[in-house]
Amino acid sequence: MTSRSFRARLDRVAKVLGEPQAVGAVCRFHGVRCRMGANWPLPYEPGIEDDVLDLFGDARRSLGLEVAPHPRDLWRTDRHEQVPAEELARERRELEELIAAARARNDQLEAEIRGDHIHQ
Repeated sequence: MTSRSFRARLDRVAKVLGEPQAVGAVCRFHGVRCRMGANWPLPYEPGIEDDVLDLFGDARRSLGLEVAPHPRDLWRTDRHEQVPAEELARERRELEELIAAARARNDQLEAEIRGDHIHQ
């Protein structure tokens, strides 16, 4: 992945974080689309949340942390569990920190490629 495409991906994720939160309960397995089983079954449709989850999962894996299964892998289940607001807020804070760290690393790599870094 090039620096520019990575930056664009981070920008898309950050944009979603800056948007107002979805109204309603968030299902641990299906997000908000299933409406806690009321709209079940639905076909899985990839979206921006896939970028968020892929970035979040990659970052957690690189730190040796556990990564929950991706929704595309869980979408077939008819189990519905509401994610507590505290957990959603914690995940949002973690994602914002991961985005900031990824941007800083991307900027550092880009500077090194361009030869803009200062030798110490």
